[in-house]
Amino acid sequence: MADLSPEVRFASRAAGESAYRQLLKRIAQAAPTEALPPSRILCRELNVSLGTLRRALHRLVEEGYLYALDRRGFFVSKVRAPVPYMRKTA
Repeated sequence: MADLSPEVRFASRAAGESAYRQLLKRIAQAAPTEALPPSRILCRELNVSLGTLRRALHRLVEEGYLYALDRRGFFVSKVRAPVPYMRKTA
């Protein structure tokens, strides 16, 4: 990302944060061990690139909200960290 303009980097970061927050909302409403939809569908629903989606998903795995199974997808963790308070933005 070093070659990108500040505007492009900001837009990419904003898209990633938006995807992360939307996935958090979905996780909060999901049952433990429930599978998320396939990545292609999530990309379309969240209107983000596959790379942006993967970064958001891996962040959620690191934070304990999801776990991943190779070639099976991402699943909601049984023991979940509390969903952080999220301020509404305009």
